[in-house]
Amino acid sequence: MCVEQLCELFHSELFCTEEIMSYASNGKSGAKYLYELFTSYDMIPKMDGIVVRLVTGTEHEVLTEDEILLCNLLAEGRKYGDLILDYDPALGNQVVISYAAYNSNNPLVK
Repeated sequence: MCVEQLCELFHSELFCTEEIMSYASNGKSGAKYLYELFTSYDMIPKMDGIVVRLVTGTEHEVLTEDEILLCNLLAEGRKYGDLILDYDPALGNQVVISYAAYNSNNPLVK
C-alpha cells in the first residue's frame, strides 16, 4: 500500500474512518475483546472496501488466532481490503485498529 492509494480514498463515494483501542484486562487478548465487541454491536460500517491498520503489543511473524478472527471479521463481505500490521510494545496484550471504510466503483489497488 502506498500514499497514492490512501489518497484515492478521498475520491470514493462514501468514506468513514475511526481508531478503536481494546480494553481487555488481566492479560486477556485485546484482539478477542474487539472481536466480541464488533460482533455484539455491529460497529464497523458495511461498505465495499476497508483499509485496516492493526497495532499489536507483541511482535510476531504470524498473527494469533484471535487476531486472525478480528481481521477476517473486518474484511467479511467486502470487495476490497488491505491490512497493515504494526507493533507497539507499550500496548502489552492490547490492540488498536485504525480503519478507513469506503464505497467505490473501482478498487484502489490496480
